Amino acid sequence: MNVTFSSDTGLTFEDVQETSRLSERTFKTAHDAAQMRVADEKTRWIFLHRPETDNVIKMDGKVIGFTFIVLTNTRIMRDFLSGKISEEDIFTLSKQVTKRTFTAIYLCASVILPEFRRKGLALRGFVKQIRNVTGTKKPALFYWGYSKEGALLAEKVAKESGLPVHARA
Repeated sequence: MNVTFSSDTGLTFEDVQETSRLSERTFKTAHDAAQMRVADEKTRWIFLHRPETDNVIKMDGKVIGFTFIVLTNTRIMRDFLSGKISEEDIFTLSKQVTKRTFTAIYLCASVILPEFRRKGLALRGFVKQIRNVTGTKKPALFYWGYSKEGALLAEKVAKESGLPVHARA
């Protein structure tokens, strides 16, 4: 099994498009205003401005999953955790946060095809991303537990990264 991560090999626009389709099939964001919606303009923006936030996982060249983070700040994090803003707002407001100024990381999404789950791929994907973007920074992590497995993953990511983590209730 030859597994690669775009955080190591580089990201293509086709990779971002594929993860967008996979995200929509999994989370059905088009029908849930509380979630960050998948849209072509977001796909382009991510590829051009924040490619390190989409970590595409492939096996033998085929996309089998991804992890996605949003670089943000603690004010946006607090507003989201308290319910003042939506997941969609995190993405919009965080466009003004730079790679130099971020102080928090939103663990936004992880999707692994069923036949490849329970192999630690999502954990490895998130940890690789976090290590690549943080350097010497110690940002807070936060998440919205879409599932029990997602909440458990976020806690493991925090432990592995040595960073504090906060959950939206």
